[in-house]
Amino acid sequence: MSSTVSVSRVRLVPAGGVSRSEGVVGWVSFATPDGLLVDGIALRVSRVGRPVFSWPARRDRAGRDHHVVRPLDDAARQEIEQQLLAQLAPWLREGSA
Repeated sequence: MSSTVSVSRVRLVPAGGVSRSEGVVGWVSFATPDGLLVDGIALRVSRVGRPVFSWPARRDRAGRDHHVVRPLDDAARQEIEQQLLAQLAPWLREGSA
């Protein structure tokens, strides 16, 4: 199943302290046209310099992650990530990552 997703009002709050030392560049939020605000997406940079998004999840007592929000499928994930990266590009170019 693939769907067209549109994001707007993309915001990045730079990480600091412990989060930064653990590889988190910042926290991303965005809005969808149907009034949903998605918040708490971690932006990291991989060892090869590629931006990577980690979707928010809660960990249960057994250590299993349960996503709070995530794309429906890989096509939606790629589409959302491309839009986020396009809107975050000026910030990422500044070398803040």
